[in-house]
Amino acid sequence: MQTVYDVSAAVRATDLPERRKQDILAALNTAARALGKPPDRILAEPRHLLAQLRQVPPRPLGVSPRRWANILSLVRAALAQAHAISAGRSI
Repeated sequence: MQTVYDVSAAVRATDLPERRKQDILAALNTAARALGKPPDRILAEPRHLLAQLRQVPPRPLGVSPRRWANILSLVRAALAQAHAISAGRSI
């Protein structure tokens, strides 16, 4: 099963614009911090991961609710990108 670390590696290997990659990687790192685990210890199963992240209040992390919503969106994009790549499809 893929981990958030694997998703990060998949994002790095894409041909996305560099700025988009940086934004997605920062979001994945923030998500890992929010869950209190290193990226290689977090399963990247979309439903489960996003459900966990939705339970996290953003303020204790030092981010606004709007920024947290953006982080969740970027995590979803990363998961979609990584799962499409692992399935041999492109987005």
